[in-house]
Amino acid sequence: MTGLPTSDALKRLLPLAPRLGITRIGDLTGLDRIGIPVVQAVRPLGLANSVTQGKGTSLDAAAVSAIMEAAEQFFAERVDVMDPVMATALELGADTASFGLHLLEGVAEDWHRRSLAWLPAEDLLGGPGGWLPMELVHTAYIDPPLASDGVFEASTTGLACGFCRQQAQLHGLLECIERDAIARAQQTHGFFHRFRFEPQTLEDETLTLLIEMLQAAGLIAAFWAADAAGNVPTVWCQIMEDEGAVPLMPLPAEGFASALDFKRASRGALLEAAQSRLAAISGARDDISRLAFPARFDWEAIDTHRRFLREGKKSFCYEDLANREISGGSALDPVVERLAADGITSVLHVALDNTPCPEILASRIFVPQFLPLREA
Repeated sequence: MTGLPTSDALKRLLPLAPRLGITRIGDLTGLDRIGIPVVQAVRPLGLANSVTQGKGTSLDAAAVSAIMEAAEQFFAERVDVMDPVMATALELGADTASFGLHLLEGVAEDWHRRSLAWLPAEDLLGGPGGWLPMELVHTAYIDPPLASDGVFEASTTGLACGFCRQQAQLHGLLECIERDAIARAQQTHGFFHRFRFEPQTLEDETLTLLIEMLQAAGLIAAFWAADAAGNVPTVWCQIMEDEGAVPLMPLPAEGFASALDFKRASRGALLEAAQSRLAAISGARDDISRLAFPARFDWEAIDTHRRFLREGKKSFCYEDLANREISGGSALDPVVERLAADGITSVLHVALDNTPCPEILASRIFVPQFLPLREA
């Protein structure tokens, strides 16, 4: 999400790679048989993941995606340029109930009386602004951790970069909406039986081509519409090797996306699923555990899930979902307006210092009322 033609965005980003700590940009596409472009960017000295991945409908788009994800983490790990205020949540008047949703397991109930590092944040809903725990902004995941860490569940959700501020804000906000929607879907009884839709009814040429690429490679795909804050279009996609295909990575891979319409959300979710599958195949990401590489597969469970993806009931078609799509005004404004109408009281934004690369703007978006997405 750069606002530029893909080739122009890549030309602007490639000279910046050394300043972002990127030493290698590699094409992983050929490690899988699908053919959907996936690219990795390597930052050996990164303090979060040293390898980030990007996906797209072209190799250039995948490279832009990988570089931008690396840039997000680069800017967010620079704690030396952050200027926090040490205070308690009570002293700052923070929304302790909402921030309480993001506590690490075992944190004492009186955490709000503990002096923590906070950063000033703008409220995109137009409120007076607020404060965001620095632990929920930075990505300097080091050992030992920062002295003020150890209270909140840190993640990269809501980190985003762009060539203009609003692009970064929209990208980060859509990711926050997506993660909250998927977290709620995980808690929804019968979600996979009740919210599946038929992707062909979207009549999207790009999505149809991607699905045909999967089918030609011996894979199947399924799509679900997740209920999201503000009714923002949000899609959960799973892809899996079909019966008779030569096993390469037999477990299902999944992807999620929120967008302004269901066509883009469906494309994004499928592309992310293909990227997730290739991440497991390549084994290069720091955050992939042995769970992705079991010594033995439960082939009966795999076959059961495969049949479900192939034969499961599709409860929705595009006509049932079209009223959720967003139009009017700038891309960011209608999304923010929908969240406000849905009872969201603050959307916090911290602009990250971008001194090493002023050509890129980096943002952290955080919505305290949203649920964190944990591994299912």
